[in-house]
Amino acid sequence: MYENTEILGQQDTVGAFVGFEFLDKLTLKVGTSFTGFDGALANLNAEIPGWSIDDVKEKTKSSWDSVLSKVE
Repeated sequence: MYENTEILGQQDTVGAFVGFEFLDKLTLKVGTSFTGFDGALANLNAEIPGWSIDDVKEKTKSSWDSVLSKVE
């Protein structure tokens, strides 16, 4: 499912360009890491294990609510 492709940038400048045919719907997930592809894949699998955007929204909202509720 994953293509092991790693692109290394120079210093602090890294970018990517992705092309694809026009689709009615595009679903994707992105993982990032300062350690490389394996770290990015591990972070992706740990942080977004499924494909439900509603689950991601709820988990994110819950996390923010937990942190922000400490501020009055």
